[in-house]
Amino acid sequence: MGIAPYLFLFLSCLAGVRSDVVLTQVASAVKKPGESYRLTCETRGFDLSSNSMHWVKQVSGKGLEWLVWYYSESYKYYAPGIQDRFTASKRSNNFYLQMNKLKVEDTATYYCARDTARGSGAGPLQKPSESACPQGAERRVVEGRGDRSQNRSEPSAADGTGVSEPGARSGGPSPLASVDGRGSHLAEITGGDGSVKLLYWVSRETEQCALDYWGKGTSLTVTSEVESLPSVFIAPPCHRESDQVISLLCLVKDYQPESIIQKWSTASGDITNGIKKYPAVLGQNAKYTMSSLLRVPAADWKSNNIYYCKAGYKSTEFVTASTKPIFAETQSPKLMPLVPSPEVLSNQTTAILGCVISGFSPDKIQVTWKKGKSEQVGTLLPSMKTDGGFETVAYLTLSVDEWTSEQEYSCEVTHKPSSFSEKIVMRYQGELFVSIQNPSIQEIWINKTATLVCTVISADPKKVHISWEVNGEDKSDAAVTQQPRRKGFQNTIISRLQTSVEEWSSGMEYMCSAQDHLSSPVSAWTKSTKVETKPPVARLLPPPYEEAKHRNVATLECVVSGFYPDHIDVTWKKGHSLISSNTSRTQTALEQDGTFSASHFLTVSSQEWKTGSIFSCTVSHPSSNTSITKEARNLQELSIFLQNPSTEEIWINKSATLVCLVVGADLSQVQIYWQVSGREKMKGNVTQQPREEGTQSTVISQFQTSVEEWYSGAVYTCSTQGSSSSSPVSAQTQSTKVEIKGPEVRLLPPTHDDTKSRITATLECVVSGFYPDLINVTWEKDSSLISSNTPTTRTALEQVGTFSASHFLTVRTDEWKKGSVFSCIVSHPPSNTSISREVKNMQGTAMTNGYTHHLPSGNPGEAADVPKWILPLIPSAILGYCTATLISGNKPFYALGILEKNWVGRGREGQEGS
Repeated sequence: MGIAPYLFLFLSCLAGVRSDVVLTQVASAVKKPGESYRLTCETRGFDLSSNSMHWVKQVSGKGLEWLVWYYSESYKYYAPGIQDRFTASKRSNNFYLQMNKLKVEDTATYYCARDTARGSGAGPLQKPSESACPQGAERRVVEGRGDRSQNRSEPSAADGTGVSEPGARSGGPSPLASVDGRGSHLAEITGGDGSVKLLYWVSRETEQCALDYWGKGTSLTVTSEVESLPSVFIAPPCHRESDQVISLLCLVKDYQPESIIQKWSTASGDITNGIKKYPAVLGQNAKYTMSSLLRVPAADWKSNNIYYCKAGYKSTEFVTASTKPIFAETQSPKLMPLVPSPEVLSNQTTAILGCVISGFSPDKIQVTWKKGKSEQVGTLLPSMKTDGGFETVAYLTLSVDEWTSEQEYSCEVTHKPSSFSEKIVMRYQGELFVSIQNPSIQEIWINKTATLVCTVISADPKKVHISWEVNGEDKSDAAVTQQPRRKGFQNTIISRLQTSVEEWSSGMEYMCSAQDHLSSPVSAWTKSTKVETKPPVARLLPPPYEEAKHRNVATLECVVSGFYPDHIDVTWKKGHSLISSNTSRTQTALEQDGTFSASHFLTVSSQEWKTGSIFSCTVSHPSSNTSITKEARNLQELSIFLQNPSTEEIWINKSATLVCLVVGADLSQVQIYWQVSGREKMKGNVTQQPREEGTQSTVISQFQTSVEEWYSGAVYTCSTQGSSSSSPVSAQTQSTKVEIKGPEVRLLPPTHDDTKSRITATLECVVSGFYPDLINVTWEKDSSLISSNTPTTRTALEQVGTFSASHFLTVRTDEWKKGSVFSCIVSHPPSNTSISREVKNMQGTAMTNGYTHHLPSGNPGEAADVPKWILPLIPSAILGYCTATLISGNKPFYALGILEKNWVGRGREGQEGS
């Protein structure tokens, strides 16, 4: 006989419920495998001895599982498989479940619940009247599957097994119910406000009510892992002055196991009201993160209380963080006047007077502008918060004529919190204004001169004297001063001083000064960055091929660059004999880096060049005490050069081509051959016809191999021989050997948007980090091979020398939602590696290889600049309207200010929540 008849026996609706019924459980416990533990449910408000009780288990992420119905030692029922380890009992007002030989799979939340049935016999079998159930209630059916069992046989009145949802009366958690019997289902009766009033069992023939009171559950963790204490942070509150409630968010991070104790407190003791805790999230580091929200009245917060967030497994080992309000001290402002310069006035018709007000707190400032004793209408900009307090700018706009009329203007500033009241007076003074402009880059590069421009602005230019100094030495005689130019009420005088590029770049200091009969001298200074002496770099280029072939003359070019200053001597020699004729040169050019360059030429007859004589170019640079000689001649012997494969070819084409370049005067009988680690290679060898360049000929031979062979560390040799009498010439190269590496595999489920709005869903199998490029990828659905709808990307070569590729499987969305297990199997023969990854859909939760990525549902929230790493840690019921930075050591952590909205995430790796 099943447990179903006896569940029906004790299902009855209660028209009224005593509000003082309470079931109390310990919040959490941590045990090691093999140990014992006794669950305790303390009851109040009813007679435990005359009531039937239940124990119900729920594994995280799964439905409810009924364990025990217990009235007395004579009337008790157990689910299959637990009776040898679990024993229920009553004593006084406590209901127990003794659990022996604990296993890791016993990790779950355990709920005690009271049955509405009374007594142990057949008395409660009668069907309750319709009036016994809540009036005007709505019924919501939750269907699923459950276990049923008993340890003794009793007559049955109906079939079915049922447990109801926790939290129906006690205000505890409400996980999804998942129970079903033959022809029966579990239903909730909800009130008009949507709250659950009763959970009751409905069969084909009768309707009963049951499990009206629940404990809040004991979270039991069975683990062999050592406890890892958390890091605890409190985010600074984000609030306005008008807010009546302040929200504090505590982030408890990187702890293990899950069942941790978290508390809020002040100096007065623990806080029990206004706390909302959010479920823990398991991170990629196999450690948990949870958050707790505390709402306190603004008045309490402003009373300068210190709030503590504590978390740990033992009261003696709690990790604690604290926070308190920070109030700005009262600070008086600092004032600074701003008046328009003569240069500005010469180009404008209006003048703006400014008053910079800074360093005050709180933000309560008053500003009054006056012209003489008459108030003026000015403008005060909004204050800005800085580290030193608040700051703002007040300004007054008037005409240039008003400002230059020498009338007195004042800015009066009052800050009542600091009892501050001062004014600053501003009056126009016809002072000289002097500015100096450096030489233009265009002039320095093109003309190789440097002209400095001094601009003087004065109301009376006739009595102004302008002078120049260079490193303290008077250079006024070298300057050219133009006639004054009047604009508005001001006059502008321009004076120019021209110098050499070498002097300008030597680090000299230039000063332009102006003085009239009333004022002291007004000066402006400038100084260039000193360019250090740099020696030349010389290259001697042989005659171009076209010139030597089609003309009777051959021209050698000696290119000299990178020198400073511009003083070089160039001489030519043939052998040891000096050449003084048929030489020429270009003008010296100034480069962008401040150095000079020039080309010098020597023209000889083509026949003279072909004799093989040695021609030399000698460059001397006295400033850097440098002398360089470069030689050139018409080569008769062979030269060989070997070029490695390009990075672009290896990455993009996944091939490796070596290029062998042979240079000589006569390559008509040249032979080129290749060897790889001592073995001659004919296949892959492509040799072009000789190409003449100047007096030399060039032959190119290319050898193509695989990327794997190139990275194997093989030695490549290119050899050439001109004729049977000449000796072979060779060049060698070798790559760095790349070791074999097995692949890394990630299986990504379809995105939430993909499964929501499309008829197909795409799974992606990302394979990376393998070498060489030899992998096999197969797909399975529930252990059955899939051969269609499996596209793949091209294998890509990464910068570290390994390969990566993505393989895809497209299925129908309804097929994905059925919960089938899809597998991606990757084999890599070179590393003898085979890896399998699995993923399945379980009611909106994508489960991958034992790790669960939950896809919450709801309306998108609005987060402001939240780092991507923290989004998966944010509970589904909170959303930030501002961010705060927490510091642990030198690393920032982020948390969100709180706003009650739903939050949407996405399960695919690498995608952000919103």
